[in-house]
Amino acid sequence: MVFYGEVKTTQQRVLTLGFAGLGQATNKVLERKHEIETLPYEIIAAADPRAHARAAFEAEFGGETYDDIADLCAQSALDVVYIATPPEFHRRHAEIAARCGKHMIVEKPLALCLDDCQ
Repeated sequence: MVFYGEVKTTQQRVLTLGFAGLGQATNKVLERKHEIETLPYEIIAAADPRAHARAAFEAEFGGETYDDIADLCAQSALDVVYIATPPEFHRRHAEIAARCGKHMIVEKPLALCLDDCQ
């Protein structure tokens, strides 16, 4: 932060991030993660029903993996869930994350109809 020309720094808390779905959308984000390395975040977990996707994530990031998003969201160390599952699951997965008190980023669309967004 800058105050009257003097530079002061503040310690920012590192947000912990987990991915729900390890398909194309997540891969595109992870390919570009070097572009946002200045932000205070750490990738710590992911959920995907496919064992090979979980194994690839574990090998690259060393984080915890789950076959169910509810187990991912139940992790107390997790702050933010990036929901990148197929669109027909977005509403249900957003509700799970919200019930667990997680912040979330949801790939578009949030839901398949306006009523589901309510």
